[in-house]
Amino acid sequence: MREKFAQIVLAAAVLDDIFGVVVLAALYEFSKTLQINVNAIILLVLYIFTFFLFAPIVGKIFAYLVSSLSKKLDTLDFVPPVVVAVILLFAYAAHEIGSPEILGAFTAGIAFSRRFTIPFAAAFQADKAIIHKIEESLNPLIWLFTPIFFVYVGLQINLKAIDFTSVNFWILSAVLFIIALLTKLSAGFVIRGTLREKLSVGIAMLPRGEVGLIFAEFGRLSGIYDNTLYAVIIFVVAFTTLFAPIGLKKIWSQKETEF
Repeated sequence: MREKFAQIVLAAAVLDDIFGVVVLAALYEFSKTLQINVNAIILLVLYIFTFFLFAPIVGKIFAYLVSSLSKKLDTLDFVPPVVVAVILLFAYAAHEIGSPEILGAFTAGIAFSRRFTIPFAAAFQADKAIIHKIEESLNPLIWLFTPIFFVYVGLQINLKAIDFTSVNFWILSAVLFIIALLTKLSAGFVIRGTLREKLSVGIAMLPRGEVGLIFAEFGRLSGIYDNTLYAVIIFVVAFTTLFAPIGLKKIWSQKETEF
């Protein structure tokens, strides 16, 4: 995490998810009407970016108020339920403007981040102890709901509806994986650094992970594709997620001179 390439990956992953959410929102609107309304899409994108610009600022003010209140009450016990309430509030607000709820929760996380500060308003920075308490309090929720989410996604796969002997299934899976691999590796070579760092950025960006699964679930619920295509997406998500740590371990287990 302290390596330069890791910080690049974290920043790029955040932007990648933001752009992905915007595309998802546009596709979601298309799935409801089956028509491409350019004006509606532009308006939706403006709504999303406006929300994304102002929501973290509002959230930062919330974090500052929570921090100030905890100092006056001399306790941190009320922080976890308040944080959960704020996250749900932001998710609801995102839903109301027509964007996926994940965008609201995501911006709430940015707002509570210790690395996010409001320009020209440094006084609204929350106490580090509060941020640490938030991180600690959210861990049990992550341990509880993350496995449930993955189990839920797995339950939606109808293996009987998938013909694993079908050549199309394996060709489509291979094509999606090759596209994911080549595009991520090529992106790694944009940065300055050693060959090891370039490869590390590319491989670290390869996993499609939980956001990819959320997008796949939206597509399934919207009826955009059938069970076979849904299974292909899940398969590629799983394979890229497993491939990345193995690739990183292989790269960093070798000597620097080999690069």
